[in-house]
Amino acid sequence: MDIETLAEDLETYIVSVRIADEGDVVLEITCDDYEGNGPRRHFELFCSGVKDLSVSAGAAGAIEFTEEHPVLLEHQGAQGALFFSSAPERPDEVFFRVHATFTAEFDGWKAPSRFLNGDPATFRRYLEGGHGLLARGPVVVLEKLKASLEPLLPVTVVRTHEGKPHLKALILGPHWIICTAVRVKERAGE
Repeated sequence: MDIETLAEDLETYIVSVRIADEGDVVLEITCDDYEGNGPRRHFELFCSGVKDLSVSAGAAGAIEFTEEHPVLLEHQGAQGALFFSSAPERPDEVFFRVHATFTAEFDGWKAPSRFLNGDPATFRRYLEGGHGLLARGPVVVLEKLKASLEPLLPVTVVRTHEGKPHLKALILGPHWIICTAVRVKERAGE
């Protein structure tokens, strides 16, 4: 069975997450039989080339293995940094716009703090310093952030590198793994 066929199954539950000797991240899952007439089935998903993940044991719901998803934004395409060059008159509004833009672009899958330079407690003081690195991330998101912030302070986007186009996202309900491939092995006799 491959991951696309397994994605047709329902009521997925992640039983465990571990690292295999080869370095793969292995998820042990159970799910309803996609044909609807058998007992719950048990599988191991071997995720190779893992670059990032947010997964734990628990209910997972639907499975998807895709090349397009908000969790892939910081791994594919042009990546960069957003710099500011003067202290804003309204730093709290800058903070709000930064968070609103990142939350919207990542559709809530990744926290804005993951991309900001500094923690929320010191962000206001950092802005009042008048210049520096504001955020890192996908250029497509940084350009939208730039457009949102330009009325409040001067900002510049600098491209730093290109992400890896061959990565895919394994989505299991609210859980995700960024990897290059997923191999499925059914566990018989359970």
